[in-house]
Amino acid sequence: MERLVNYQQMVDPTMVWESIKSKDAVRMDVSFSWKKEEWLIPAVFPFPGGLVVDVARKLPYYHLKNLLTIYEKCKKAGFHSPLERLMMENRDPFHFYPVGRLLTENDSIDEWRSERFIWNPLRMSPVTPKEHDPVRKLVEHYGLDLNAGWVIFRLYFKDEHLPFCNQNLTLMLEAPDEPVPGPTLKIEEAGQLIVFQNPLTKKAEMITVTVLENGVIEHPFKKPGPVKYPANYVILHYRFHPEKKDQQYCLMDTQLTDAPIELEPCEGLTYAHTEEAEPRDPRFSKVTLRDYMAENRNRAAYSSLTHYPRLTTEWQFVAIHKERKNVRVKLKRD
Repeated sequence: MERLVNYQQMVDPTMVWESIKSKDAVRMDVSFSWKKEEWLIPAVFPFPGGLVVDVARKLPYYHLKNLLTIYEKCKKAGFHSPLERLMMENRDPFHFYPVGRLLTENDSIDEWRSERFIWNPLRMSPVTPKEHDPVRKLVEHYGLDLNAGWVIFRLYFKDEHLPFCNQNLTLMLEAPDEPVPGPTLKIEEAGQLIVFQNPLTKKAEMITVTVLENGVIEHPFKKPGPVKYPANYVILHYRFHPEKKDQQYCLMDTQLTDAPIELEPCEGLTYAHTEEAEPRDPRFSKVTLRDYMAENRNRAAYSSLTHYPRLTTEWQFVAIHKERKNVRVKLKRD
């Protein structure tokens, strides 16, 4: 077991929680493969009331370069629908963010909080002094290859009864949910029955539209400025036949893009800057798959905001799954 005596001298203190004691950091000797990727656990260290585990994901140089080329090309394509934006985010090689869980002999401890440090050799100068680049300092400290890309996840587990040295601990990493695009459904009226193919099971599904109505947002603050009101949207309620409790899915309005609709004037500006305006209503600031899943949990979906009323619109069925299975790794000391 190698104790990292000078840990806080070698790693920027801003990257380590204030009360971590450097003499208690423990070097690990753990490597594992997750969906043909190389992952490492270089060290663990306690903090008051819990334990911190550093997990590193390796992205080989040429693989990373190819992924970033595809991702940048997609980003430059202009405004995107919600599904296009989510699919584009999945192409970002640094987007993947697992959730950790620590398993003891008698308990399971959920991740309390986490941080992520990204080393991208294509963006960061290799000649930058390490004292000016804390992420590089961390990568070098762990002896990782600077020519490869690295994502280091710092996972915090809060539990008063986590004396690491006396326990056999297992870290479980859970992959995030990912969208699987399905067919586009043209919905025109309440009572409509639609049959379509599930993109995961390849089986026929049936959906009934129970409510289809127009909603309106009026001007909330009556401020002067280049504001277009009222803002209209569509409320959709639906029912599946038969109801499936175990499968997750959602509906997304295909007309919604990340082109902003100006609902409120920017302070200090005398004219519109639509690229800076953002909808203030939380129902229309969704940017993650989790938001859409939560919205659709009650079989209700909301369309994009427009400056005109509409009911007829197209919705895309999106199935939700995990691209990779959860992985369990025993924490072994070096």
